Amino acid sequence: MSFRSKALWAFGVSYLVSTAILMVYLMYTATVNLPSLPDDRSIYWWRDASYGRYILRHTCNETDVVCDTCCYCYTPASHIMADFGDLSEATLTERHCEKRLPQAIIIGAMKSGTYALRTYLSYHPDIAMAYDEPWFWNKPEEFEQGLERYRKMMHYSTPRQVTIEKTPDYYHGEGVPERIIQNLPDVKILMIMKDPVKRAISHYNFERLRTQDFYFPATFEEAVMTADGYVNVHSEYLIQSAYSVFVKRWLRHFPPGRFLAIDGDPFQRDPVPQLQRIEKYLGIRPFFTKDIFVKNSTSGFWCLTKPIYSCVPQSRPHPPHPKVSDSVLMTLYRYFRPLNKQLAKLLEEPSFEWFSY
Repeated sequence: MSFRSKALWAFGVSYLVSTAILMVYLMYTATVNLPSLPDDRSIYWWRDASYGRYILRHTCNETDVVCDTCCYCYTPASHIMADFGDLSEATLTERHCEKRLPQAIIIGAMKSGTYALRTYLSYHPDIAMAYDEPWFWNKPEEFEQGLERYRKMMHYSTPRQVTIEKTPDYYHGEGVPERIIQNLPDVKILMIMKDPVKRAISHYNFERLRTQDFYFPATFEEAVMTADGYVNVHSEYLIQSAYSVFVKRWLRHFPPGRFLAIDGDPFQRDPVPQLQRIEKYLGIRPFFTKDIFVKNSTSGFWCLTKPIYSCVPQSRPHPPHPKVSDSVLMTLYRYFRPLNKQLAKLLEEPSFEWFSY
């Protein structure tokens, strides 16, 4: 190799290394080096790591649609702004609005439909949904700060409303059911699940989009199958779809009357029947009917038209799901069949579509 070639090669390598270091630094500063805010201000700001800054919450004004029986005004669902605006202090006092500990918690494996479920429930007038995912019960650094800190993460609610928070990762967090039941003995759990194979594919697709890992599996098959053609039981994508393993832990502490399982597949096609089940489960008045939903032809998601028009937001474009061979799909469905049967027995709920696959 000539001196010129060596010099060009060295320059190219140094350029790539410098670029990689710069990207890592920018990602770090965007997600970690945000200034902390005191508790009395944090209720007005949302720490958006993807934008590397705090975003001011929306304050209600005369053009907003105000919920007459709630503690907020409505804003269209968005991944960069709070779903609801804040009312004046005088109105909060007049309506007996306080931050209350949750009476229900939404959990579920990643890509099961927890975000869509949260979005729809947020617009029910008898529900006060937490601003963001608190990650309280599965993060020791949060849990150690105590219930008062947790309460401040909730939205203002009236005495007749049900306060709900959503953190999907509670689903598989070690020791989470025990911590919740010890501190919130009357809380109810909403868990959404979907076809375990489809969920695993969606999970892989999501990670493929955001990963910077050079060794990330190039195909879904590589991620869930071993080199000699067996199911990789250690694959994170399959572990999170093994619902019976985690549901068993929850049911040790939450009896069926306090644990509602939701089938994410029919929910995605038509959310109304499942939302009506949840209304009965929570003991709140009927609100969700077919006539207040329309399907967005672009995203494929259902959108609410009442109290305002609002769709489930997409934080980033998702690539099409990878094509998976029929043989791998059949192998995975065979793998999950006994696990699904265990789940059906645990839930006494044989009606989930994919139980019979």
